[in-house]
Amino acid sequence: MQKFEYKILTFTGKGILSYSFDLQEIEATLTGFGLEGWELVSNIHTTDANGKAIRFHYMKREIKE
Repeated sequence: MQKFEYKILTFTGKGILSYSFDLQEIEATLTGFGLEGWELVSNIHTTDANGKAIRFHYMKREIKE
């Protein structure tokens, strides 16, 4: 039976309206995790209670035994 471990990456919006994201930073981070065997399985774009934009990226990778 396959076993997995999971990780949640969080990115917070920047700028005056906090809806701007550094896409190069996100891409570099996801690529780095991908090179370590992590797979992006989902992402959610939402706002916190103060209206600041947040992106959650859900990752998983198989645990090798």
